[in-house]
This record gives sequence, C-alpha cells and structure tokens, in this order.
Amino acid sequence: MHINYSCVQYPDVRLHMRDGSKLRGFAKKYSFEELMHNHGEKGPIYRYPLVQYKVIDGIPTLVGLGEGANLILDIGICEEEINIEGTRFCLERAEINTESIFLVSPKRFRNMFLKLHGLH
Repeated sequence: MHINYSCVQYPDVRLHMRDGSKLRGFAKKYSFEELMHNHGEKGPIYRYPLVQYKVIDGIPTLVGLGEGANLILDIGICEEEINIEGTRFCLERAEINTESIFLVSPKRFRNMFLKLHGLH
C-alpha cells in the first residue's frame, strides 16, 4: 500500500516540545477542513489523524498523511504567520518534504517516520 506523506517545517521558529498542541492554531484557522481537526458536522471523526502537529528538535512541524499530505502543502506554502498564545511568529521560510511511502505494517511506517526525521 502506498501513502502520500508531507512534512512542513518552519526552521526559523523555535518552540518547546510541550508547545506541539499549540500548533493546533492552524486547525482553528482552517476549521472548514475536517482533516485539520478530525471533527465533522456530527461530532468527532474516529480515524488515525491525517494531519498532525509536532515540535521536532524545537522546530514547528506539520505532518500530513494521505489526503492530509496535499492539504498541508497548500497551507505550508500560503501561511505567512502563526499566532501561539498571543505571540505572532513570522513564517518567512518553510522546509517542505513530500514523498509516497510504501507501507507494509504500522511498525514499518513508524520506522520510516523516525528515519525521515533523524529520530531512528
């Protein structure tokens, strides 16, 4: 099975690892996109999150899987700033990686993700 994977990082912004959940500000701004927050008109959507918010080595990171991969590419290219708890960060530069990954099992996906981010 192939799955599209995209990663958008903002290396000029530094955050603490505990600030990952604060990146969900993107989800608020794009509340019309169910993929950003896993909630639909009828409530929560129970599935593996196709858009994820992370802080990797202090760098704010958006990860998109499957349908979420294209969505975060659009966001990564278009966004100029992010507001985290009243502090505005200018997003002058984004590093974007995208690829199609062949998945055999969840364990293999985890290993590929860790390898792509130098965490393996």
